Amino acid sequence: MGKLNDWLGVVTNVGLIAGLLLVAYEVNQTNLAMERDYQAWGTSTQLDVQQMFVDWGGSIADRDTAELWWKGINDEELDAVDQERFYQISENYFWAYRSAGFAWKEIDGGGGGFARGLAQRMIERPGLRKRFDQWHSESGGEFSRLVLAFLEPDRTTDPTAPGR
Repeated sequence: MGKLNDWLGVVTNVGLIAGLLLVAYEVNQTNLAMERDYQAWGTSTQLDVQQMFVDWGGSIADRDTAELWWKGINDEELDAVDQERFYQISENYFWAYRSAGFAWKEIDGGGGGFARGLAQRMIERPGLRKRFDQWHSESGGEFSRLVLAFLEPDRTTDPTAPGR
């Protein structure tokens, strides 16, 4: 009877070790699948962001609209109809940046690069800044506040830092 108990103990221990190895394998497979899903989601989001800008770029493809955009971003005189057209085009531009920023925030917790990029473009384009201020007052939100933080000339810290 003692030898039978010894053999049962050995078989039980081997079964336990095999079970633990199976669990470790399954956990590893789950982690790999989650990592692949995350990478696929990140790639899909990157492509979606690129498509937003491609779509926006198509909105100014014709010469008349491109000229309107150029005049608007340089704060040249526009009649009432062209002012509205410029506002609509620039609003789509801001929404594309906002959407890209939020999408990127979901991927890596950042997204501040899009806010910084938009702020830089507004520094170079006074008419765009003017329209952004209007858009911000109407739409507000976290992204537009982040953009404005990048526009503050006396800012000494990164507005995307934790706690900001």
